Amino acid sequence: MLGWLNSCCEYRPPVYYIRSGYMEPLTPAVFDILLALGDGERHGYAIMREVLQSSGRPMGPGTLYGSLKRMLEAGLIEECGEREDSELNEERRRYYRLTAQGRLAAVGEAERLEGLVRTARSKALIGTGLSALHATGSGSLLHAPSYHYGEAPR
Repeated sequence: MLGWLNSCCEYRPPVYYIRSGYMEPLTPAVFDILLALGDGERHGYAIMREVLQSSGRPMGPGTLYGSLKRMLEAGLIEECGEREDSELNEERRRYYRLTAQGRLAAVGEAERLEGLVRTARSKALIGTGLSALHATGSGSLLHAPSYHYGEAPR
């Protein structure tokens, strides 16, 4: 079935990870989850902690588990069973790991972002000793807009 048609033939936006073998830019949440799983298996709560530590952005359970579901369907990750986590009162946790396709998607996205950073450097937007914020006179990073998953950038 085509990714952009549902059973009633109404328009539905395409999945943003992989479509017909073609990689599209990953959403920040998906890329953060792939990065969190890049060095081994993790359960959902551990993924949320890793994302917060590495990106500084909190990821709520709705964003996490909605993304995990879509990533499972797209073949980017797979479940690798349930087991107890001694750090979390011996509760049983479902663990996830990257698939070969997920690792390929993470590498592709990292390379795409690396290219964007090279372009930004070539245009003297970064790496010049002056941040873009200072160059525009807006002052400091304290006044830079920020956002959390699930909300639009301000």
